[in-house]
Amino acid sequence: MTVLTKDQLFEKGRIHVEPVEAPERGGKVYIRGLSPDEVEHINNLNKDKETGNEDFTLFPARIFAASVVDPETRENLFTLSDEDVARVNTLPFTLLQRVTVASTELSGISPGAVEAMRKNSLTDPRNDSSTD
Repeated sequence: MTVLTKDQLFEKGRIHVEPVEAPERGGKVYIRGLSPDEVEHINNLNKDKETGNEDFTLFPARIFAASVVDPETRENLFTLSDEDVARVNTLPFTLLQRVTVASTELSGISPGAVEAMRKNSLTDPRNDSSTD
């Protein structure tokens, strides 16, 4: 196996993509894994800016939007804009769920890790009595 250079690591053409069946739409989509920064960004988007409360209602739509790419260019088909996420959220839930599972697996995030991130992000260290 070839040792990659720093520049090669960041080449768009080297991004690994995988197909995910989309029978609800009569075809398939291609997804890529997410970086730790992207996962953290999506996690932060799930927080209400005013209350700090978590709302994972749009989590599958956000993962879908961040993961689905053009298989040739490796460019994202969607952004994490409110408009794109709202549009993606109108797709069948079974498709969103299938892509979310595949993307989190491709990104090295287990279902347990997603749940742990959710729980950890709900924990406010200022309310942790163990530090008193």
